[in-house]
Order: sequence, then structure tokens, then C-alpha cells
Amino acid sequence: MMKSMNNTDSSMNDSQPHEKKSKMNPMQGELDPNSSDHVVAMTQLKETIASLQKKVQQKDSELLSKDKLDRLNETKFTLMNTKIQNLLKEVATLSKSNKKNNKNTKSALANAENSGSGTDSPSTN
Repeated sequence: MMKSMNNTDSSMNDSQPHEKKSKMNPMQGELDPNSSDHVVAMTQLKETIASLQKKVQQKDSELLSKDKLDRLNETKFTLMNTKIQNLLKEVATLSKSNKKNNKNTKSALANAENSGSGTDSPSTN
């Protein structure tokens, strides 16, 4: 039983100094959390995040303004269509009444011509 504990202890001891060495030596690819490179990278990332957030806000503002304009145009379009429909109904009504008036006028003229007013015969003065 002692041997198994010693084996695990020695393997733990072997890995721990290796980890310490890699943290201590940035040349092996590991970054020291307190290094200036790390601080610079974090600052750049924060600036990038701030810039992207600003762009998102601008796009949101543009989309909201475009949406507002679209709704305004849709309202105007609906109003114009309603106006057109009303004017078409009015034209149809006026056309009907105009046709009735034309028929009445034609029949009145026809009646007047057939009434025999005597203007067709030569006068006897």
C-alpha cells in the first residue's frame, strides 16, 4: 500500500513543478496573467467590444427610423387607396346620372321633334 501512495505522490510532484515552470516561463507559449501583453490584449478587446456595441446601437437606430418611415408610408398608401376608391365610386355615380340625363334629354328632344310644332311647313305670311 505504501508503494502505491508513493507512486501517486511522485507523479503529482512531477506534474506540479512542471506547471510552475510553465507559468514562470512565458517563452513556452503560456501567458503570465500579470504580463503587459495580457493587459494590452484585454484593453484591445474592451475597445473592440465598445466599438461593436456602438455599431449595434447605430444599426438599431437606423432600423427603428426605417421602420417608422415604412409605417408612415404604409399609412399614406392606405389613405391614398381609400381616396381613390371613393373617387372611383363618385365617378361611377356621376356616369350613371349622366347617362340617365342623356337618355332624358334625348327622349325630350325626340318628343319635341315629333310634337308637330308646324315649323317644318312653309310659312304663309
